[in-house]
Amino acid sequence: MLDRGRILEFDAAVLASGTSHRPGVPRWSELVVYRVSDGSYLINRIGRSVFAHEDGCPEISWRTPRWIDAAPEEQALPRVPCPLCRPRIGPGGIDPTLFVETSRPRVMLPQNADAVIGILLDRSRPGLIPVMIRDMLEQLGRCGDPAIEAASRQINRTVPSAASRVPPALRSSI
Repeated sequence: MLDRGRILEFDAAVLASGTSHRPGVPRWSELVVYRVSDGSYLINRIGRSVFAHEDGCPEISWRTPRWIDAAPEEQALPRVPCPLCRPRIGPGGIDPTLFVETSRPRVMLPQNADAVIGILLDRSRPGLIPVMIRDMLEQLGRCGDPAIEAASRQINRTVPSAASRVPPALRSSI
């Protein structure tokens, strides 16, 4: 796993995972909650994007590489033009001098189960959509970790379940 350019290795179990990715949306987040073998928790969040930019676009930063300098897995992604600078992306592919937004991994180390839930419910974190969080809370509620399950159940009493979003006529097929 990467964390801001560092490679991290650890022994852990996945407690929950989710993504805010939806077809046609060029930016999204992926989140995985782990219980590390020493009993601590780790949350891996990856911000993803497929936007391409012209030089001088206000959306690019010092971290935004040109396509030609991006990692091979980033070069393989189909790119869409930034709505501000509108670079031309033709059927023959992308101009290698265009700038491309790349994946931004981040690791968080919550102190306890309540902090794990707090990170998921923190509305100041962009890209975490309510349906994704609700589904992850449901996963955590049955993950096998007593502390996480208890913290998750406390929250799930106030958050409607994923099944409640399904029309009654379709619930029997779930």
